[in-house]
Amino acid sequence: MKTKFWMLVGLVIAIAIDGGSVFANGGEGKVLKYGGRIEIASDEYIDFSSEINPILFLVNSMHGRYKVVEIKIKNWSKKKLSLSKESDKVAFDSNRIEGILDLAKHDPTLWDSMKPELREVLAYPQSILPNNEKNVYVFIPIDRMSEGPPGLIRYSFDSLPGKDATIGVLNKAMKK
Repeated sequence: MKTKFWMLVGLVIAIAIDGGSVFANGGEGKVLKYGGRIEIASDEYIDFSSEINPILFLVNSMHGRYKVVEIKIKNWSKKKLSLSKESDKVAFDSNRIEGILDLAKHDPTLWDSMKPELREVLAYPQSILPNNEKNVYVFIPIDRMSEGPPGLIRYSFDSLPGKDATIGVLNKAMKK
């Protein structure tokens, strides 16, 4: 609770120093849009996208323990993309921060406290069929990611060795 308070104080100070211009642009540029792609073959690929509101990222957390990043994965290949919550990896900001794909294993008390419907949505999927998409939820321990949204996301799959996705910011948030 104390951390959220100080982050909110910092945000208010930043807005005061900035003169409020973050809110003066009619809503443009407030959301960071991320994108990336893995080429599988000449006409087959896997697309990645995410959107993060920097202000909401700073003030929101899951039970005060985790930041949550949603990554949409679109499988435009002819084969099923097999996923592994044990072996796949998501890292933020030049591999400095490792994301958690299996919250049930990492924090069973929190996982068990959730309603079954929520656990079903947040659980790491086993696969993505061809020409389909799924959302993946990556959990970041709050003490490792308190300064703001990540600049870069690296996603690696056990089923695609050597074909990591680099998911970067496509736009700048809070432009002046």
